[in-house]
Amino acid sequence: MKISIENISGIKEISAVQDRLSQGEIIVVRGFFSEQIMELLENSIARLLENEATWMPLYDECEDYHRINDEYPKSYVKAKTHSFMFHFFKKMNSDLLQATMPLWDLKLQWGGVNEESAKNAKLTALPSDGYIARVVSHLYPAGGGYLAKHRDPINQANMIQTLIVGSQFGRDFKTGGLYVYATDGTPFFVDECCDKGDLLLFDQSFQHEVKPVDVKQNLDWGSMAGRLQHVLLFTRSDYLKGSVADVES
Repeated sequence: MKISIENISGIKEISAVQDRLSQGEIIVVRGFFSEQIMELLENSIARLLENEATWMPLYDECEDYHRINDEYPKSYVKAKTHSFMFHFFKKMNSDLLQATMPLWDLKLQWGGVNEESAKNAKLTALPSDGYIARVVSHLYPAGGGYLAKHRDPINQANMIQTLIVGSQFGRDFKTGGLYVYATDGTPFFVDECCDKGDLLLFDQSFQHEVKPVDVKQNLDWGSMAGRLQHVLLFTRSDYLKGSVADVES
């Protein structure tokens, strides 16, 4: 297993990327999103924080919301996170959709969706259509935010795990963070190789976890201190039933 620094031209061919990832390579695409786009994501989070934390089923009436997972017992993976959900069937998120379009275009290209009409249909689909596009921003809060070690299930709607780095190790948090494990159990600490705005790709069938962040600090669910990441993905709505979970981590 190794960590490679790449540019956008090196990740456009999905078969080559999948081959590299399946062999244990972790790819960091430096500066994929600009400071302005990262600020837009943070401003969107601040807007949601004006409301109380809640949870909503993914039906057509679903609004953007934020939720606190304080080791919720029914979670697919045990975690302590503060998560923010932004849905692109909501016209209010059109600016956010356009700002993040470079990664959506790449994900759609990987999935063989190239016609503009088909792209628009997938990106603006309603929950009642089956799958929707959304951004999930996860804060692993200072004071012990974490994600337990796990492997993600196979998900054809998201063929490659795509994480956007939203915070800087050593500045925004100093202990804990993302570890990916080689088949022999060797841990690779990924966050020390990443900058805010980078795109991170790895094979989600490898075990990975977020170790507790800045555990010596007091946990404050109203604070944005800690480790932040953003996940762009197509997720199954609650109109569909199935046995394989959609993991949004």
